[in-house]
Amino acid sequence: MTNVNAGAKPARPGRVSRLLADRSLATKILAAVALPAVVAVVVAVQGIGVAADGADTSHRIGNNVTALHKIEEMSASLSDATEAAVASMIDTDAATTKAILDAFSEHIATGEKRISDFQASNAANSEFSAVPAEVVQQLADSVSEIHDVVDQEITPLVQADNFNQALGIYAGKVMPLIDELDKLTEQMNQEEMADAAEEVTAVEAERDSNFLTALIFLVVGLGLAAGAALFIVRGITRPLREVSTVLDALAHGDLTKRVQVSSKDEVGVMATALNTATESMKETVSAISQGMVSLEASSQELSTVATQVAASAEETSAQAGV
Repeated sequence: MTNVNAGAKPARPGRVSRLLADRSLATKILAAVALPAVVAVVVAVQGIGVAADGADTSHRIGNNVTALHKIEEMSASLSDATEAAVASMIDTDAATTKAILDAFSEHIATGEKRISDFQASNAANSEFSAVPAEVVQQLADSVSEIHDVVDQEITPLVQADNFNQALGIYAGKVMPLIDELDKLTEQMNQEEMADAAEEVTAVEAERDSNFLTALIFLVVGLGLAAGAALFIVRGITRPLREVSTVLDALAHGDLTKRVQVSSKDEVGVMATALNTATESMKETVSAISQGMVSLEASSQELSTVATQVAASAEETSAQAGV
């Protein structure tokens, strides 16, 4: 009985198959397990990058909130100073007027300090505020001018009870500056709010983009990992099935089948040993079969000789009786 597998050559594996063929089973199993882990690490790194981007954006939005708070504090100080200046020209009591003017000086100094702090923060961190530095400087100049007018012109007139002239200077010089302060602080608020809105929009767009990227990484990575793991597992189970098939044939007396495995791992070594053992058994059986044929031929020859001897003996006996 002849089987086509007896003389067939093992199929030549591809480049990737050859790369894995000579690796041990432990290495192949480790590779099958490691691939999903690598995908998990890649997705985790992507997630860390997303978190870092989110933290950076949150920091920028935090800068906007801090800047808005500082602008609000500046506006409050300047408003308090303005009210104190007006009150000093209304109240005619000298002691009260002095206290009000002292309060004005305190409020205006606080406003100037807060503007200076804002400028320092903006200089130290370019992302601190969206307000241009020249706008903040213009605000500082206007506050300083109000401070000078009140200290140098209005305060002496109030102290001299010349309230009408003080009110005239206030209306002619201070009020336009106050209007300018209102416009500048409103502009600063609007620019910070607009920048914050842009940051929020950027955060939402970045979040959607990062989510899509992470999803693509996850799907593609899992697909590649599953495909590679299946390829590795098949590379392990296919040779084992071939070995099992040859062993089953051997158990049923078929010595013509061979394992078509060319790898050099544990399965390949086992397959080579099985092929060698099967070939040895086939040669032994063939030798025994040939010996039996020779023995049968010798037996037939002996039987012929015996027949001839018996015939000769009978003939001799017959001749002797005559």
